[in-house]
Amino acid sequence: MLASFFCTPSAPMSLSSGSAADEFEPSDIVTQFRENQEKAKQLFNALRDIPPHGYEAWKIQFGKAFELHNFIWKFQQKHRTLLTERGGLKRWEIGEIASKIAQLYYQYYLRCSDTEFLNEAFIFYSSARLRNYYKNVENEPTSVLMIKKLRFYTRFLVVILLLGKFQMLQDVMKELFHFVAQFSSIYSEESQEEWALVCSELQTFYQKFSLVKIIAANPHPGAPHVEPKLRLTPDYIPASLDDHIPRRLHIGRVLIVGNAADQVKFNDLSMDMYRMMMCFEIEQDSRDRPSKLIVDKTMTDERRNASSRAMNPPKHLLYYPSAQLLLSYLGNSFKELQENSVLVVYLTGEGVPGNDDEDLAFGCGGVSTNRRQSHPITNHNGVVKPGRKSYVKEAKCIYPGDFYPFTRKPLFLIVDSSNSMPFLSVPHVFGEPYMALVSPQSLPTALEESMENAGGLFTLFFSNPVFAICKICGLEDISEKSNTACNVIIKSFYHEAAKFIHRNKNVDVGIQSFFGDVYLRLLILKFLLCSYTLRLHRSFKNWTMWPRCHPEFPPDLLDNLVLEKMVRDVSIELDVQTLFNDSVRV
Repeated sequence: MLASFFCTPSAPMSLSSGSAADEFEPSDIVTQFRENQEKAKQLFNALRDIPPHGYEAWKIQFGKAFELHNFIWKFQQKHRTLLTERGGLKRWEIGEIASKIAQLYYQYYLRCSDTEFLNEAFIFYSSARLRNYYKNVENEPTSVLMIKKLRFYTRFLVVILLLGKFQMLQDVMKELFHFVAQFSSIYSEESQEEWALVCSELQTFYQKFSLVKIIAANPHPGAPHVEPKLRLTPDYIPASLDDHIPRRLHIGRVLIVGNAADQVKFNDLSMDMYRMMMCFEIEQDSRDRPSKLIVDKTMTDERRNASSRAMNPPKHLLYYPSAQLLLSYLGNSFKELQENSVLVVYLTGEGVPGNDDEDLAFGCGGVSTNRRQSHPITNHNGVVKPGRKSYVKEAKCIYPGDFYPFTRKPLFLIVDSSNSMPFLSVPHVFGEPYMALVSPQSLPTALEESMENAGGLFTLFFSNPVFAICKICGLEDISEKSNTACNVIIKSFYHEAAKFIHRNKNVDVGIQSFFGDVYLRLLILKFLLCSYTLRLHRSFKNWTMWPRCHPEFPPDLLDNLVLEKMVRDVSIELDVQTLFNDSVRV
């Protein structure tokens, strides 16, 4: 049982165990079920009161909730007829238990990033949908059960999105839209607009995600396009040469922060956050999964440690957090880091210009947080004279100086913003490795308009480099054959670039240390691919349109004929070679 992985109390008394179950009266069985059902509800709700950071307290509470939900699920299966006839058990109540178990699996996936639990959440949601547990709830006099049904579908759609089952997504979307229309026609409530907004957000999110379509070589009826792979696969990651790594680091925590204004989102998950979280998850081979996923399977520490596949690092998803909340997460994540662990922070948002170039910590500006509303920065008299430096900073903003205390341990920063450059100046005075990958400050106007609200180009390069290259070349679709060919070339780019980094003695020791982690290794290589591509493309005319990093790569690694040729090979495969220069600009 999953709960055995946690420090949990003994299981609730089971009336269904052994032959003694027959000695109990039907009323006792009904009473026991209802009591445990209510207790399970309380334990589930109590999880919301525990701060998302701070794993140990959450783990104990989660174990209690999961164990009890597991018990009542099996209990109602064994006594379904009696509970229905004598206890008034409704089909929607069975659906609610299945939904709660799916939510618990989903919550655990968010904590540990193991896609196996996301798949188990999908199985429970899918089974509840196929069994139609919420059938005819629209006939109830109040909207309570109908809202439960709509929430069930919304949560299910989030799981489908994260698994990349886009064909199924369209089918379930249609069902949700139908039920929302049904809800609006039957019940007169203020929440009608809220549910209409949910449908609109979901539809827009799906449309914006499909920036480039892969045309199937042998299309199936109703499925002319190939679903893109969201997560990493082990064969896509170049091997690390351990002899060349001075200090082997691994990711301890990942913070993914989405502050981009007006970017499409669904369920507090912006497009950039959605794309970036996949960069820290390796897809488990279906052959490694159990043939039958059930609620009470055992998962022990020994099994996790014995697994040969990489364990996806735990991450926190923060959508429009306040500066105070983000700093709180940074502090708690920093506290939980173990020896040789790296804190990774991905930050996207609107750039806030600086007002004092001499102050590298706070004067050069930063990235806005929490839907910052612009207002003039004034002195005590309410006026700032033109040309005069102001020592008053915007409070709703994250600055390079905010990260200074956290450089006491290895820190890896990715910033996608129009004011990303100041984060290159974060000093690592404590001698611990620090690396920052920052986006271009500007993009060609036509490209910026075509990607409006659809996420950042820099982030897209980390998520799907082929799509990013297609986008800067104005391509809206690509054949399945060309997509495969481009990925083969890009995979070769990664392997060659990795060799050059290993062999080059001038590569900073911090970069070499980060290179020991499989996820950071691929992020660094994708950054190099982005750098070469944009510096070769004719539309990206100057350094403000190119990505930067700190520490910098040696010049001979940024101007390498082998890597340059591979990027041009991709352009030839896409038949857009005329959009690229003959040589890379440095």
